[in-house]
Amino acid sequence: MKTVNYKGSIYVNPDAESLEGMGLSDEDAAEIMAQLMSNEAMQRRDELLQVAAIRIAPLLDAQDLGKATDEEAARLQAWKLYRIELNRIDKQEGFPALINWPIAPI
Repeated sequence: MKTVNYKGSIYVNPDAESLEGMGLSDEDAAEIMAQLMSNEAMQRRDELLQVAAIRIAPLLDAQDLGKATDEEAARLQAWKLYRIELNRIDKQEGFPALINWPIAPI
């Protein structure tokens, strides 16, 4: 279920057609849909950040203990950069309609 809280009202599973049927202005309907898209993008971002944290943890352990190989150090750097890029998706021009999702390292 997708919900959006807008101006004190909660909209459940909104779409442009149903919002128009409620008598909302085009501007309000567009704002609600943008907020929904933003919420969905941030949820996906958070899921990807969780994956990154799982991948980073053992690499950090190896680094902290002075046991990281050159390959592990490079992978750690790549995952950290990926995590930074993920954390900044909402700063991209065109967000939330256009998102240039970073590609996860291997």
